[in-house]
Amino acid sequence: MWKPVENPEYRDVRRKEKQGCQVFEVFDYNKRNVHHISEYWAYFVLLAVAVLGYLSNYNYKDNLPKALGTTDLMHHSSAFIADRAWKDLKILTSFGTRPVGSYSNEMLAVDFLKREISYIKQTAHQSQRIELDVQVANGAFWLGFKPHGMTSVYRNIQNVVVKLHGKDSSSKSALLVNCHYDSVPGSPGASDDAASCIVMLEVLRVLSRQNYLLRHSIIFLFNGAEESGLQASHAFITQHKWAKEVKAFLNLESAGSSGKEMLFQTGPKNPWLVKMYGSHAPHPNAQAAAEEIFHSGTIPSDTDFRVFRDYGHLPGLDMAYAINGYRYHTKFDHIDYISRDSIQHTGNNVLELTKNLANSLDLPNAIEMTDKSMVFFDIFGLFFVSYSEDFATIFNYAIVIASIILPYLLLSKATRGINKKHLRFELFLGFLINMISLVGANAICYAIAYDLDLTGKSMTWFTHTILLVPIYCVPTLFVQCLAHLIFTRNSKAPMSLALKTQARINGSSLFWGLLTAAMSLANIRSAYVLMVPLLITLLSNLAVGFFGHQNSIRKWLYIQLIGQVFVVFWSTHYFNIVTDMFIPISGRGGGIKNPDILIGLVTATLTFFVTSYITPLVILLKKTKTLLISFIVIYMITRFYLIGITHYGFPYGDESNGHPTVQRHYITVSFFFLNSKIIYF
Repeated sequence: MWKPVENPEYRDVRRKEKQGCQVFEVFDYNKRNVHHISEYWAYFVLLAVAVLGYLSNYNYKDNLPKALGTTDLMHHSSAFIADRAWKDLKILTSFGTRPVGSYSNEMLAVDFLKREISYIKQTAHQSQRIELDVQVANGAFWLGFKPHGMTSVYRNIQNVVVKLHGKDSSSKSALLVNCHYDSVPGSPGASDDAASCIVMLEVLRVLSRQNYLLRHSIIFLFNGAEESGLQASHAFITQHKWAKEVKAFLNLESAGSSGKEMLFQTGPKNPWLVKMYGSHAPHPNAQAAAEEIFHSGTIPSDTDFRVFRDYGHLPGLDMAYAINGYRYHTKFDHIDYISRDSIQHTGNNVLELTKNLANSLDLPNAIEMTDKSMVFFDIFGLFFVSYSEDFATIFNYAIVIASIILPYLLLSKATRGINKKHLRFELFLGFLINMISLVGANAICYAIAYDLDLTGKSMTWFTHTILLVPIYCVPTLFVQCLAHLIFTRNSKAPMSLALKTQARINGSSLFWGLLTAAMSLANIRSAYVLMVPLLITLLSNLAVGFFGHQNSIRKWLYIQLIGQVFVVFWSTHYFNIVTDMFIPISGRGGGIKNPDILIGLVTATLTFFVTSYITPLVILLKKTKTLLISFIVIYMITRFYLIGITHYGFPYGDESNGHPTVQRHYITVSFFFLNSKIIYF
């Protein structure tokens, strides 16, 4: 007589089937499994991802030090005081727009700087020596922009240059700190770059009141012609009498409005400067990935860093505001959109960097201390990490190998008695699903972008960036979950649902591991962005294996979810950085390309990056139809109601809501002289 054998994974035996003389147990996978979890878990996890994304966004944009006022001088006599700097900013921006050649730039701004520097000299400590020079220069040089360069010719441009002398005058070594006080026509240039000017004034004020001299001199260059093609920096570095003393530089710029300044360009290939930043910047905000993006040419901007590097052959650090790029080069780049806390953040960093670089024994040899490029990044503004490119390659390979082999060995031990081909099949299936999901999500989002452009609903996310979630993030999640569910239905491997899910997660590690290895092989330093989630997931897998929880019902899941908290916080940080950078740029990229396609593909890829370790958990859900239907409903309501009927999806907005997102147009005027008359086309 046939007697059913209880399977520990299921609550009861479902049915039996007879084929010939043999009777087989057949388990119905649609019935309840001990490893199944309620569908409410999916909503809880998605809510947790949203909360972590919000916290990550707050930390990236708004987690700033409290601005110090003049009342704090009693307890912080040698600190950067944002309130004093703010008063200078109000005066400088009150002159209005300051294009090169205008009265406000050539007279008012220069007189203001000379007057403030004169006040600083009067209040300086008697041991300090401050020297002021106003340079007026003519010249010409070649700028090799992509795809076509140009020759830039300038005449009578001005630089206000201040030298704070150091005690080691015999070495003739100096640190250069640069900003520009001119602005584009029509913009008051509060962030770009008046804010940097007043930061430099305050740093000079603080250092001048010290009762001791720094080892090396500091040259503060307030250049008056950056927006006209980096002309004033060229005039200084090629013609000024102090230029030959400069051994390294700090360049302060802006491509946004307020927020945290980011170190986005270093070197070239100067580990010493990167290490000095990591050691002395109190609020590190730096990404080698941002440097590689900037060098790729996808950012339609450039800075004086190029001139100092190419014509002065100097190493340096390039820092800029990048948040709220909507206001960049518009009339909305004014003081009302800059916070004192933001000024304090930049001031603290620049003051400490300037002081320690100028006091370093290594400054005279900074030009010679070139090596391979550095991998560098901050961890949520709390810690700064940097290491050589060679070490990065070895370390990345080690993490990739460990992430693939060790979890497999631990799962092999947990599946003793089962043919390992089933484990390898599930692991490969997890890898394959990731590939299908990424390609499928990008294809779906491309189709959505094409549809939005075709129906006249392009750039609906430009002002209300939250619309990226229902338009592109939700379809990406739908594709990921659907792929896992389709392949689970066809999977008959004799493994518990828990082990299958863990194998799928390891398949995700295989996917990201191979991609990390490929980026390392191609000398792409940004591989660290993928390596960190890989490392965290490896630690989670090792913890599950160490405690022997692979076959547990819930314990392995809890450990994995704890690890994914850090993965999501890390990955949403880069989601915020990239989208905050590229969304404003899409508004000034011209009308040739459809910006929805770029943003759609970027958002799909970033969403996949955030959730690829989480979506394998969908196969644990008792019911999945409700989740998939929810994704469809969210998208349909957004697409056909919020965007299709209401004005919520209108791309642009003025200052009425405190967040101007203006429409930009490129207007080209060609003219030539004919018989003393100007002919316009």
